[in-house]
Amino acid sequence: MKGLLHSGLWSTAFVLSFTSILSLLSHSIQSSEIGPDIPDTTLDVTPIVSPSLQDVRLQVRPTGLQRNSVSASNEDIFMKSDTRSASDVRKGSEGFPKQRLLRGIDMVEMEAEDEEETRKVKTIKKERMKEEASDRRSLSLTSNPSGSEKSAADSNVLQSMVPTTENLASDRRICGEGPLKVFVYELHQKFNFGLFRHKELESLPFKADEAPELRYQRKADGGVSGRGFEHSGEFFIVYNLLANNHSDSSRSNGDIVRVTDPAAADVFFVPFLASLSFNIFTTNGMRGALAEKDKILQEELWGVLKESEWWKRSGGRDHIIPMLQPNALRHIRQRLAPAMFLLLDFGRYAQGTARLSKDIVVPYNHMVPSYSEPASYGEAQGPWEARPTLLFFQGTIMRKDEGYIRKLIFDMLHKEPDVRFVESKITGPQDIISAAEGLRKSRFCLNAAGDTPSSARLFDAIVSHCVPVVISNKIELPFETSIDYSEFTLFVSHEDALRQGYLLRLLRTFPRDRWLRMWQNLQRVKYHFEFQYPSQPGDAVSMVWREIRKKLPRVRLAINRGKRLVVRDWTNV
Repeated sequence: MKGLLHSGLWSTAFVLSFTSILSLLSHSIQSSEIGPDIPDTTLDVTPIVSPSLQDVRLQVRPTGLQRNSVSASNEDIFMKSDTRSASDVRKGSEGFPKQRLLRGIDMVEMEAEDEEETRKVKTIKKERMKEEASDRRSLSLTSNPSGSEKSAADSNVLQSMVPTTENLASDRRICGEGPLKVFVYELHQKFNFGLFRHKELESLPFKADEAPELRYQRKADGGVSGRGFEHSGEFFIVYNLLANNHSDSSRSNGDIVRVTDPAAADVFFVPFLASLSFNIFTTNGMRGALAEKDKILQEELWGVLKESEWWKRSGGRDHIIPMLQPNALRHIRQRLAPAMFLLLDFGRYAQGTARLSKDIVVPYNHMVPSYSEPASYGEAQGPWEARPTLLFFQGTIMRKDEGYIRKLIFDMLHKEPDVRFVESKITGPQDIISAAEGLRKSRFCLNAAGDTPSSARLFDAIVSHCVPVVISNKIELPFETSIDYSEFTLFVSHEDALRQGYLLRLLRTFPRDRWLRMWQNLQRVKYHFEFQYPSQPGDAVSMVWREIRKKLPRVRLAINRGKRLVVRDWTNV
């Protein structure tokens, strides 16, 4: 009995002494050690002694927290209690509970909902600790550096933490000051202009002596030249880069400058005419020997990029890849997913491959020529009276996917006297002439979803000053950071469009004055949808580069965050 009593007294004395030490320790840990976002905060360290006195555990929680002084997520994390055995504390600072509270990786580990996620987090944590140990070793000059050596080493470390003049200049360009510096990959001409001689691809030299003549042009007979003309915005973007002499500022639209040093570039452009490749090699279908050539080009392109030092540096995030044809680059697009895509809409892409936060929506090249209003309207009082057709549509009626809406609207409206439907593609000269006449004589022009949410009809309507009626629930529009489409476009949901009589009532009762304002706005904005060479400020090529510039702060954020440990993508970058 005396032995037990003697043992119990010694255990009690040990616990009381240990408690006193922890009390002093808790007051010594101030908020300055935790972080600047938590003022006047200490850690309350409370011992929890087991009934048998065989185990002492610690409960650690911050005290003196001021609500609203930290974000809700951080506050929730800090308010969680943590218990550790005394042996854990004796392991040193790495075992101290503060580390568990503050290390971001541990925050995620505490929130892991299943064993698989916990396993992944622990694996990443181990890799990160190895990297940190390696970094510490690399910063050591010698085991016992002299004072001058240590000073020089500290100076080098500090200098590496300070933004360089080049980085600050890049930040200013990204924010809109000065032209963006664009490095263009030097690819074999079979990836771009050589495609116009696709039957000779195997014998073409690596680089052409000069850029070819403009292959996409409007003809005197009303037709257009070039395969897949509606996707030719891709060609004009590439042509303005490859045909532009680095020192010839007269050919620059002021938004970009091409550089030959990749280290000086803000972005990297991949000049593959992927849409042209698809349009050429799939004329007999998406399978077969001819279509295989398109696939081979895609795989060769991926071979170039994955070995590129600059692709590896950013994971491809600062690379720009045009793919305006919805099926372009279909074999490798998932591997290219980190890059910025130039595309028409998101109808044929998986959510993890293309998304609005990183990609740029580019307009179709309009098939009909841009319209110049007459100086006078003759007997008509104005443009409203000069356009007797209420609603016009020319195109294919039966389409896949969301395109079913076209057939339903056709069935509802095609017999109406002031509505005109023409079932014909707009490709040949006569089709283009017919469409242009119909658009210019109509007040409203139908733009319903086709195989994809958007179509070239919208841009044909804009350059013809015919107020577009967009019926597409999933459409995304180009240049929408600069252009408010509601000022010249009507948007109607699928549900409303299919309500009996809704569209006719909306259009037949539409106020003349409001229509005239929209008609005037169409004339103001149509220049932004013109592709041309050389590009001029504010045209479609120029607008694409301006949209790219606006994406770059987010791209820079993703690149910089990728250089450290980020387990959960809180910002969905």
